[in-house]
Amino acid sequence: MILLNLHSDDENYCRDIQIKSHYEQMAQSRWATRGWTYQEHILSKRVVCFLDDRVFWECSRSVWDMHGLSSGMNTSGGPTIADLGMRLMTTTWPDFSLYVDLTCPYNGRDLTYSGDGLSACSGILNRLTRSFLEGFIYGLPRGRFDDALLWQPIRGCHRRFESGTETDSPLPSWSWCGWQCYVDPRSFLSGDSAFQAPMAKPITSSWTTQKCVFWNVLTYRGEKVPITEYVESDITPQLVCKTERASFYIADILRVTESPSHKLRGGRLEAFGHPVLTDKPLNEMAPIMVLQDKDGVFSGLLRATADVECNQGDMIELITISKGSANRCDIEGCIEERLFGKSQDYGSEPFQVSFDANGLWVDDPSGKDRDFYQIEYEGDDVPELKQVEEYWGDHDTCQFHNVLWVQKKESICYRVACGRIEERVWKSNQRGETEVILG
Repeated sequence: MILLNLHSDDENYCRDIQIKSHYEQMAQSRWATRGWTYQEHILSKRVVCFLDDRVFWECSRSVWDMHGLSSGMNTSGGPTIADLGMRLMTTTWPDFSLYVDLTCPYNGRDLTYSGDGLSACSGILNRLTRSFLEGFIYGLPRGRFDDALLWQPIRGCHRRFESGTETDSPLPSWSWCGWQCYVDPRSFLSGDSAFQAPMAKPITSSWTTQKCVFWNVLTYRGEKVPITEYVESDITPQLVCKTERASFYIADILRVTESPSHKLRGGRLEAFGHPVLTDKPLNEMAPIMVLQDKDGVFSGLLRATADVECNQGDMIELITISKGSANRCDIEGCIEERLFGKSQDYGSEPFQVSFDANGLWVDDPSGKDRDFYQIEYEGDDVPELKQVEEYWGDHDTCQFHNVLWVQKKESICYRVACGRIEERVWKSNQRGETEVILG
């Protein structure tokens, strides 16, 4: 329920609440779950929306309805779909935050044919090429490829396979378009902080990405073409590079479950933020792999992409895709680090999580919207990891390698999970360079 104070002196606030109510109800419709309808909405200059109990209109300047919202009153609150469309139509520079805003809420939508994962947003990407002059390769901007390759699912996801098969996909595992999942905008923070428009508000994030791998795309003729070079056609969904590899062991796999003995659903539902890009419910997020080295020393965390079969103690191979840095506060704020911290503090016991108005996990035990969860472990026992507190050292800035866990099938490697390994730990466990074909 959305609570609206119709007697509020703040007319703009009341208007914003009404508009958000319209968009929330639209988000709950089946139409809003379909893939092709997303770009149809974004690219339309004028839209009439028919819902069960209301009709509202939308254009680039305003939203109005039949029950009090006037077309002459501009909203002062959060952005609407029309605002997003206007940014897309008018941007003249490679606005990475716009790319994030457009792609993250699209990729979890349903498609009749899984192979349409890229085609169903090609109109949006084609429009973006006016400002992203290097173009895109399977949905990732060539000029920001290292940043975009760090995408993570905000919740669990599954591979987009060809209809009738469980192994073949026309789309690559290294791109979000090869999976059905809503993408976590926070996984792109290094790209947002790296480049901004002259008039943009400053990004306070400390995340950075440094190139250490030079990617080539493989053509159907067997040629290797640098990723930055524009190739109109004849490219396969395979990337080739030389990069470092390292082996680690799975200490455990953490999954979040809702605590059956604690129910605290309180407060009100407010339609702020995008309704699909939330941490709530927390038990729908992707599993977290906890890594250790051969001596049982804690070695990092991965967020699963694929629903892969693995067991406690399995050895896995990681490849580095870039280097990065962030301050300790930003590192500790990552959802993987926070869940791992809960597992260390609470074991299998329930813990409380509060959510803000956008459905994001916040450290506020007095919040109105809160639930209890608990960690479920893959192994029989909680692993006794060594040197957990010493992992990030005592420096204010943490240095790390961005890594992929890949599995090889017939000489082609496929993405399974993505994460980061502290630089010193990576150097201690890396096993030299290898050529990788990433499919």
